[in-house]
Amino acid sequence: MVALFVFETCASLHYLEDEHPIGASRFTRTARNVKLPTYLSPNEVVLPRGHTQHIRCPSYIKGERVSLVFWFKGEQLLARYTHPKVGSSYAWSDRYRMSYSHDLVISHFDLQDQGEYVCSVVPSATGLQRRQLVSVTVLTDVPSFKEAMYNTTSDAYVQRNKTYHIQCTSYREGESVSLVFWFKGGQLITRFANPAVGTNFISSRHYWMSSSHGLVINRVQAADDGDYMCGVVPTATGVQRKGSVRVTVLGPKFPIVDDALYVNTGLILERGQGHVTMTCPALRMDQQAATVYWSLGNEETMDTSIIGVKFSDGEAMVSDDYRGDYNITDGGSLVLNTLDMPTSRFWCHVFTDQPGLFCAYYDITKTVPCSTTESATSGKVGRSDEIIPQESDIFQGKAPYDSIALSTAKLPDGPYIVPVACLLTVLIMFILVKGDIRNEDAESGMQTQGNK
Repeated sequence: MVALFVFETCASLHYLEDEHPIGASRFTRTARNVKLPTYLSPNEVVLPRGHTQHIRCPSYIKGERVSLVFWFKGEQLLARYTHPKVGSSYAWSDRYRMSYSHDLVISHFDLQDQGEYVCSVVPSATGLQRRQLVSVTVLTDVPSFKEAMYNTTSDAYVQRNKTYHIQCTSYREGESVSLVFWFKGGQLITRFANPAVGTNFISSRHYWMSSSHGLVINRVQAADDGDYMCGVVPTATGVQRKGSVRVTVLGPKFPIVDDALYVNTGLILERGQGHVTMTCPALRMDQQAATVYWSLGNEETMDTSIIGVKFSDGEAMVSDDYRGDYNITDGGSLVLNTLDMPTSRFWCHVFTDQPGLFCAYYDITKTVPCSTTESATSGKVGRSDEIIPQESDIFQGKAPYDSIALSTAKLPDGPYIVPVACLLTVLIMFILVKGDIRNEDAESGMQTQGNK
């Protein structure tokens, strides 16, 4: 039985650094210095703490003439605009004021400012009051995220239950933009608008837009799998650019790749053997920051069952179904704590910090304890050996039949060869031992006769 390796090189993507995912722009001086509000609707807004914030009045229609505008929180009047012909304006403290567009402006915005506000407007034309409620939430912590893993620039992978950042392929780093929006299917899920154009928006707290206008998905779920579109309207041209990204959610399955290169070599492990460490052949020594997945599969399925993963930021985890049977090392190797299981195909999938995806697999045959398999270093795969393929030939396009330091043993075809070999070995030993016993008896008899 032999072990097979599969390799596939995929397209590249260079990541942009982004460590502060919030719904604000970095392109104008105002946007860089002030964290802008993000609206879920005209009546629900999320505001970062520690800055001067504006809350838009949903009752006010832009351009209309008004006699009075009131802002309340509970029963407390915070600010009042009064037309000069009617009376004087008012502010409860120097933390509050009203802008020319009748936004409520709060300085040093903090947790105490969270709650429900009411904005009332009395138009000059009718004298009839309109009032609407605004729910305000304070954003205390910017969600941390992992960068999505990419097969190509338009093919991203994310792990379920983790928070991920997906790059907007339409955005060019450093350019000034008027609008940026993300759609999933036909639904708008998040929008950035330059303050002169409009307001920021998210369809739910499940989404955020980063300062590089990427999409942040909070605690990814299976429903997040699908096609996304990012649109950008540059300030200079006003001409929209669009780009699409296919997002695949991983967990508990990892889909296998097509059109791969198959390379094989021998590998046999003793059933019941444990603490064997397998290094992924697709992981080069200079790819220590890569994300490495390990999974189980067979020749029939198009999906493999994820054992665990070592992320590029160093975090490693093993799926609940395989905890105790396997471990993932800091370097991304797989540790087999036991081989008391059916014959298995072990896949590894490597997303590099630079472009692309590399894949490989081991087909492992478990034998009865009397079988032996020699390794290049010890002559036998022991209970704590590490299986390390040499990477030099693998990534130079050579067929690595001689580059994998696993085994020089070559077994004939057929599932019963190893057991028959064991029986023959036992039979030969039995014949030799029996012959030795007969020789000793003969010699003993001759000595007895001589003594007589």
